Amino acid sequence: MTEAGRQLIATILDLEPRLRVPRGMLPQLAALASAWLEAGHTPGGVRAHVQRSLPGPKQPIHKPGGLLRYILSDVPPASVEEEPRRPEPVQPRIAHLRECEGVHTQARLFRPEGDEEFCGECLRGRLAEDPIRL
Repeated sequence: MTEAGRQLIATILDLEPRLRVPRGMLPQLAALASAWLEAGHTPGGVRAHVQRSLPGPKQPIHKPGGLLRYILSDVPPASVEEEPRRPEPVQPRIAHLRECEGVHTQARLFRPEGDEEFCGECLRGRLAEDPIRL
């Protein structure tokens, strides 16, 4: 049992008010928490595991010390992750849009198929005015 194990149990007990553990069980729980830390788990990972394993918020916990002992008794091997991968940056939906060069009350964006400078409405209007110009 290490001091880190004692501190970890103290923070785990602060996670949930239903986790009222008798003082006599604290050394045993601290030893179990120390085993998790020695296996390479982080304190945050252990806390997250305990939180995931707790019953729903409306369900009572009748024997919190026994529940924590059960949750912490099986120490899985620590996963060896280099560094959490950052997701690829997502381009905003407007990244491929272009502002129409035509006369509009408000800026009008359109998705060009090539080098167009005008939206479809402006192109149709210009074509109607002067079909040879385009």
